[in-house]
Amino acid sequence: MNRQEVADFLGVHLRSVDNLIAKKQIPFSRVPSMGGNGRGRVVFVKENILQWLTDNEVKPVEQEV
Repeated sequence: MNRQEVADFLGVHLRSVDNLIAKKQIPFSRVPSMGGNGRGRVVFVKENILQWLTDNEVKPVEQEV
């Protein structure tokens, strides 16, 4: 998946995904650029994003009755 696909999948703005990448808070990989220039393209594995969502799930607090 690319950055825009992840943003669409999560229902957030592309800028939010970029912020998560910059803070290294979301799992991603870099594909090296062919010319050796630049940092390469950021890509995501959907299964890793799903696992990341599961790992960061906030469980509701049980209320006493």
